Order: sequence, then structure tokens, then C-alpha cells
Amino acid sequence: VEPAATEAAAERYYRYFPDSRDYHSAHDFDFWVLQPVRHRYIGGFGAIHWLDHVTLANPFAGKAEASMIGHMNSDHANAIAHYVALTDLPRNVPAQMVGIDSEGFHLRIGKGLHWLAFPTSCNNPGAVRQALVLLARAKAWPTAGQVSA
Repeated sequence: VEPAATEAAAERYYRYFPDSRDYHSAHDFDFWVLQPVRHRYIGGFGAIHWLDHVTLANPFAGKAEASMIGHMNSDHANAIAHYVALTDLPRNVPAQMVGIDSEGFHLRIGKGLHWLAFPTSCNNPGAVRQALVLLARAKAWPTAGQVSA
């Protein structure tokens, strides 16, 4: 695995868990990038299956994701606050976007992490922008397939 991929994974982890930056030096902590080959589901006796196409690669991993998140956090804090207002998430401290992929995004509110799904899958940065604008204008959180504001 390229060092850049490991570095991008570390930076993403630090966005999610900012207090962990000292782990490298204090606890001999390191990052690994895993590339799953197959997935096995074990749901109990007689419910064991091999699963295909379970893990989706993040098309925005690395600089693209960091750029989108930096832009949202610095320029669109009001939109992020609106996303929180549309949900039942805690409102005691301002939320920060920490991760984004084709299916949705994570917000960190205090020490808590919260997942919010896009109404539809986003396969490019333009589609992400469109989804975030739709959500910023929404009067209620849209369900899957519902795309009007």
C-alpha cells in the first residue's frame, strides 16, 4: 500500500477522533489499509453466507474528501447546523463534518459521531454538492428516493 494511502487514512481518522493524534508516539499506534477479498456473514446457526459487493470504496478518499469537508466546515457552518436541526441529533455544541462518501456523511457533535445518509447515492463531487444544497434548503430530512426540497 502506498504511503499516501496510509497518510490519508490517518488524517481521516484524526478528523473523526482529534484527541488521538498523539497515539503514534505514545502507544506505538499505526494505520493499516485493508483490502477485503471476501465477506462472511454469520447470523446464527444455519445462517452463514458469503457476501459479494458489500464494501464500497470511498470515491472521495484523500484530498477530495478533505477539501469538501474543509469547505463545508469553514464556509457553510449554517448549512451543517440546518442538517442537525432537521434531525434528532444533539444541539448542545456546533457540529463539524468529519467524513463524506457517496452514501452520506458523518458529523462530530462533541465526542459523538453521527451518520446522515444522502437521499440518493452521489458518484462525483458535483452530485455531493447538489445533495448538500438540497439538504440545506430542505424543510424535512428526505427519505431515499425523495429529491425535492
